[in-house]
Formats: sequence, C-alpha cells, structure tokens
Amino acid sequence: MSTEFFISLTLLTPEGPQSFARFTLGGDQKYALSIFNALQGAAESDSPGLLQLEFMELSNGLPVNIKLKDCTLEQLSWNCKYLTKEAFKRAGMNYR
Repeated sequence: MSTEFFISLTLLTPEGPQSFARFTLGGDQKYALSIFNALQGAAESDSPGLLQLEFMELSNGLPVNIKLKDCTLEQLSWNCKYLTKEAFKRAGMNYR
C-alpha cells in the first residue's frame, strides 16, 4: 500500500478532540514536511491550545501522528490560506 501525508485540523473540546478539516499533501514526505514546517503555530507544549495542526502519515491504512502544532485562530486563518495556495500549485493551477 502507498503512504500518504496529510494535515488534520483539530479543535479541543470538553468532549475530546474533534477533527474538522484535512489537507492532503500526497506521498512525498520531504514535500509534506516542508509544508507543515512553514505553517504558523508553536510546537506542542504542556498546556495545549484549543486549535491544533496534526501532521499525519497514513501508512497501510493506519494514521500515525508525526508532529503537532498549537495555533491561534489568526494563525489558523493564515495556515488555511497557505495550504489552499499550495493545493492550487500542486494541481498546476494559478491562484490570484
């Protein structure tokens, strides 16, 4: 089976983590990691924030968490815009 990398956006709620979006990055680990590292946010701390970005690998159908960042709502907004632009680039389309 192939390996796929993605970023999962998660909101921490009183009931537990709730994933609300997923950006697929393809199978190139170096590319996917460079995208994740360009995102705004802080590495996981002792007191996690309410919004988290999880860099995940899907290998043989099983998700594995590789890295995690906490972010603010403003950072999440910037990150979503950046990820969308990267998706356009990967698809070979121009974004205005």
